[in-house]
Amino acid sequence: MSDGIKVKFRGMKQLDRNIQRLPEELKKKAYRSVLSTGARVIAKHIKRNVPKDTGNLKRSIGIKVNPKAKTPWARIGPKRGVTTTVDGKQVRVTTYAKNVEQGTVHTAAQPYVRPGIDSSGSEVMTKMAAGLNRFMTRAVASARRGR
Repeated sequence: MSDGIKVKFRGMKQLDRNIQRLPEELKKKAYRSVLSTGARVIAKHIKRNVPKDTGNLKRSIGIKVNPKAKTPWARIGPKRGVTTTVDGKQVRVTTYAKNVEQGTVHTAAQPYVRPGIDSSGSEVMTKMAAGLNRFMTRAVASARRGR
């Protein structure tokens, strides 16, 4: 969504502390792995809640992860630059998505992002923690092999 919804999950501070203990060369890869894992779970839940008309909105939901930012982040939502046809007009999917989520003066809101986030909470943290464990296991194995 253009305005966005910021979400914090319980347990993120502990995951962050664990990643911060890693050597500098592994931190970005660890953030990318953990954030991608969590973002895929949220995207799956959001897609379950998208009202189906043409299916374009559901197909446009994707993830973008930035592990290099001062505060690493993941964006989940319609891919930017994608368009769809609404009432015979080409519109950006991001605009359409916001109108579906929040409603307009002409249409009622059909929330799908917030319910998707709400329903994914415990699964997100479980999968992110498991993702960090998988990442650490692979990193240790790689270090042992001398890579």
